[in-house]
Amino acid sequence: MNRLLQKMLPLVVSGCIFVSAGAQNAWTIYNEQNSPLPINTVRCIKVDAQNRKWIGTDWGLVVYDDVNWTVYQVANSGLPDNSIRAINFDAQGNVWVGTSGGGAAKFDGSNWAVYSSSTIGLPSDLVRAIAFDSYGRKWFGTSSGLVRYNDTAVTIWDINNSPLLSHHITCLQIGENDVKYFGTLNGGMVHYNDTAFTFYTLWNGMLPDNSLLDLRLDTAGSRWFAMPAAGLMVHYGGTAWGWYSTSNSGMPSDAINWLHIDKQQKKYMGSQQKGLITFDGSNFAYYDSTNSGMPDTWAYCVEKDTNGIVWIGTYNGGLVRLDESILNSVAETMMTGNLLNVFPNPNNGNFSLNIPAYISTYSILITDAVGRVVYRNDKEDNAGVFTLPLKPGSYFLKAVLEDKIYTGNFMVTK
Repeated sequence: MNRLLQKMLPLVVSGCIFVSAGAQNAWTIYNEQNSPLPINTVRCIKVDAQNRKWIGTDWGLVVYDDVNWTVYQVANSGLPDNSIRAINFDAQGNVWVGTSGGGAAKFDGSNWAVYSSSTIGLPSDLVRAIAFDSYGRKWFGTSSGLVRYNDTAVTIWDINNSPLLSHHITCLQIGENDVKYFGTLNGGMVHYNDTAFTFYTLWNGMLPDNSLLDLRLDTAGSRWFAMPAAGLMVHYGGTAWGWYSTSNSGMPSDAINWLHIDKQQKKYMGSQQKGLITFDGSNFAYYDSTNSGMPDTWAYCVEKDTNGIVWIGTYNGGLVRLDESILNSVAETMMTGNLLNVFPNPNNGNFSLNIPAYISTYSILITDAVGRVVYRNDKEDNAGVFTLPLKPGSYFLKAVLEDKIYTGNFMVTK
């Protein structure tokens, strides 16, 4: 869609279903070429009580109810800025969005209200987080301070009037007893109980990174932190901590943009290097453009809807719908049927195999179309990721995993 073609009313499109590779594919891609999505950069996603997906892009706010699309932009609504950075819902069901240059806005389904530096005195119009306490007060995480708004007055905490080490607030959650937990750029994680601040930083030995990009609370009240350079961390309370990085666990990437925790407490992460990362408490898995239907290796955001569908926003690949039930069924069928799947296929000699995470070593044999051995390793330990100098043509592979033989084939093109 040409983003310059904007109407004076929100754009609504009905009955559009775009599937990347057949109706039974686990992965469905929506982008500006095949859907009303106005741009392929999706920064944030939030699912409401009606299972509608509210999608924040770099060129407007999009609502998708699995049938209809509605696009809100500056030109056709009261939205103050097209670049969306945060989405949340208050107790009355109103939608609140934070933008990169227009402050925050509330939408009640008919009318918009703007909360910005010019309307209520926000210290910055870059709003990256929005939350609500039990008194109905609004809390905004901005690039120039933490803000509390009670519908009449604004209170601001920044590095000049408080102990904050950084006033660029990136994420914000409110827990039991209205305790605020928020992450910063270069100032660590902060705990605020309306009386005192408690800091968790690299400098006091509590965190491996002073920057957080997301923060979530699980059902036990533990705080989970997504960091751009140090992976995933959890504070269970007191002195009990957990840390997952590429150096100490099976974490595929240390650059984590986003964290979602589902009802079963499974963690879904958007990463800058490995696309979607999942963690079930024991095992990590990742899905990117090299080993799955993901169109991008960079995932900004991840949310799960009420039907269990996973929605992923990417840097340049659009919006992704993942049906894990199909994905898991396909994976089980491939392994049960003694088939190895090669991603991508065709490829240029760089490819991945669907080797289960619990397999540490295995043997593999790759032959060309006339049966010549082009690669062999009886103690392979690369988790199924290969970079081989193969010539264009057809290839066959055989792997032995736990005394079982699996086969597959692929094609190399240049």
